Amino acid sequence: MCKDKKRLFDVTRKRYYNAHFRAYLNPYDIAQKLVSIHPDINKAWELKDEVTDFYVSNTIKTAPEAIEKVIKHLRESNIEELVAFSKTLSNWKVEIINSFCTSKAEYNVSKDTGEITVEQKRINNALMENRNAIIKLVTKAANGYRNWERFRNRCMLVLEKGIDFEIDKDDGSVKMVEKMDPDN
Repeated sequence: MCKDKKRLFDVTRKRYYNAHFRAYLNPYDIAQKLVSIHPDINKAWELKDEVTDFYVSNTIKTAPEAIEKVIKHLRESNIEELVAFSKTLSNWKVEIINSFCTSKAEYNVSKDTGEITVEQKRINNALMENRNAIIKLVTKAANGYRNWERFRNRCMLVLEKGIDFEIDKDDGSVKMVEKMDPDN
């Protein structure tokens, strides 16, 4: 998050009229009202912050010890949903720790101050999950495909920006070709 932008639950954010509470509130005020309802909600909120901090502030070296601590705190909460979540974290511990591997560093220079910040890009499978979701949507939109070539061509057309298709004059089949650069 940029240093200039205020965090969502910042106490100094502007307050707006909330018709339900009949008061001027910001997200911080609403959160305070919610956590005051029951001690379990307050505990869950604190543990949510702990999990968020775990993902934001750890590295591949510190993650194994930190995740054990988070799992322990979730289990000790005695809140049914958080205990179940601790089991999920425990089952996926190796994969979660491996998500802290970095693939490259990205350097950003502030236009205002000239300050250089380095952000480590972590490895994840978000791109593959996105591609799989798109392929499922293509299949759903067509109510399935019987012809593998047509299905493959449709997926490639949707997923790849630098390709085009042409019909072979001899046999009428559809073939992928690279898009011609309009500048040439």
